[in-house]
Amino acid sequence: LSLIISNGAIQNAVASWAIGSSLHMHPAVVLIATLVGGTVAGILGMILTPPVVAAAIAGLHAVKAHGGQVDAPLGATPST
Repeated sequence: LSLIISNGAIQNAVASWAIGSSLHMHPAVVLIATLVGGTVAGILGMILTPPVVAAAIAGLHAVKAHGGQVDAPLGATPST
């Protein structure tokens, strides 16, 4: 029983590290996102949550890089 539990823990750690490195996220963030996604939406949530979190983080970094300013509201006509 302890072998099964330790094997599962090792697999979770390695999977979090592998997914985190491909998404440029810390493995702990991937693990927490996977656990929350699994709790909320089951298997599909476990699969989709890490990329969604990575996209949200990238979006926040993009907004921060522009000083939190947006050029124009969505749907606005561009100025000439």
